[in-house]
Order: sequence, then structure tokens, then C-alpha cells
Amino acid sequence: RIKSLHSNGWKLHWGSDGRHELFHLDEDPGEKKNLIGDVEHAARRDTLVETVNELVKRYEQDAPTIGATPEMDGATQAALEALGYLGE
Repeated sequence: RIKSLHSNGWKLHWGSDGRHELFHLDEDPGEKKNLIGDVEHAARRDTLVETVNELVKRYEQDAPTIGATPEMDGATQAALEALGYLGE
């Protein structure tokens, strides 16, 4: 699994397999130079990693409601069945 974040001209890919990438898109739009281990950009990396982890944590807390199927009224169900989206 890969977590990815774009922020203020930076792009972070954080892979569950240990492969991580950090790019400064303003200076490297082709994403050729991975700055993940660059000491000069360690603070930026740490901030982005913290942000992506906070977002994932927030998503996981809200996950039971995200994508939940709302109640469908009879008219909507009939219309979707007529269009072939739902089996009868």
C-alpha cells in the first residue's frame, strides 16, 4: 500500500514495503531526484509523513461512515432496476 500526499509543491509517497519517495515538484517536475534521504529536506519529509499519518488516522476513524450505503427509497430502486443497474 502506498500513501501519497501533495503539498505546497512537494510530493510524498510512503510505501508499506519500505520504499519511500519525496520530490520537490517545482524543481523536479519529472520526479527524477528522490529527496527522501536528503538531510537538507528531513524536516519537510517528517512534516509530510506526520500529515499523511494524521489524514490516514482521521480516515480510519471516519471509515464506518465513508462509503456507507444510504437507505434507498422504492422509486429510486425501481428506476435503477429499469435502467439495469440493480437486479430484480
